[in-house]
Amino acid sequence: MLVQRCLSSLIGKPTRRRFRGLVARSLRAIALRLVKFPLLGRYDVQWHWPAATESEGWEELRIASRSGASLACLYGIGAGQRQGVVVCAHPLRRDAKGFFLSNGRVEVFRRNGYDVLLFDFNGFGASSGGDFHYVDDVLAAGDYARARAGVFPVHILALCFGAIWTLCAATQDHPFSAIVVEAPLTSLHEYYAGDLFGRTLLRLFWRLFPQTAARATPIEAAAKLAGTPRLLIIGGLEDAVAPIDMSRRLFEACTLPLSARAIWCVGGAAHLDAFETAPAEYEERVMAFLSGPERPERSAEDAGSRRSVTA
Repeated sequence: MLVQRCLSSLIGKPTRRRFRGLVARSLRAIALRLVKFPLLGRYDVQWHWPAATESEGWEELRIASRSGASLACLYGIGAGQRQGVVVCAHPLRRDAKGFFLSNGRVEVFRRNGYDVLLFDFNGFGASSGGDFHYVDDVLAAGDYARARAGVFPVHILALCFGAIWTLCAATQDHPFSAIVVEAPLTSLHEYYAGDLFGRTLLRLFWRLFPQTAARATPIEAAAKLAGTPRLLIIGGLEDAVAPIDMSRRLFEACTLPLSARAIWCVGGAAHLDAFETAPAEYEERVMAFLSGPERPERSAEDAGSRRSVTA
């Protein structure tokens, strides 16, 4: 007791508060690793350009996120008359943003006049590690795209894992005019329902990080999207990971007017295969959906500063 009083007299209150704050942050970081690594550690691998894809025409950049990470991004200029910027939020895969480079989706947008911003979520690809606030990663990428878009709209394409955090991000102040989600999940609890280990870790996550967990349920987010976005849900009828019932329930839960939301159930499409199953129809439907009311005339200044798709 005497020693404690002596230390208290030597160490002022501000120092003690800083020390307690440091201890709390250290304990939180340890808890984060204990939960995050078993769930997602296998996806934390070195990122490489996908085979048979070209790096020419892509600008490499990094964006700071409030998740604590530095997000590795690629920015590609669209061809022809400018239409806007599309942010792409990747599914739960080791190739992270490389998924979009290797399957042709980005070229659909670029040849139709859209710039494309790809990013790795924190702890994936070439991004540094961060916390579970993947919502902040989506918003950071969206804010950067908003700055690059000028008077043109910013949209987002998000698949499965990316769709979870995109829908949750869209309940906050966000820059997206149109949101396209593929193979979306209704909730993490439903996704891990058949996995005892996953369910156990998820319960631990909910207890340790209640504020983050409160922003991690897509079907609840769909009922309170902020602003005036439009939502297109794409689900595969043969999807065993994110069954089509999830897409339909998200559509029904969404409170946007029917004129601002749509659902496309793709016959024969398995998980993440909507584009590969029906590429022509995919392009037609998605481009038509993105062509909303905000179609500003291209300014002389924008025309003068425009770069080609292979610049």
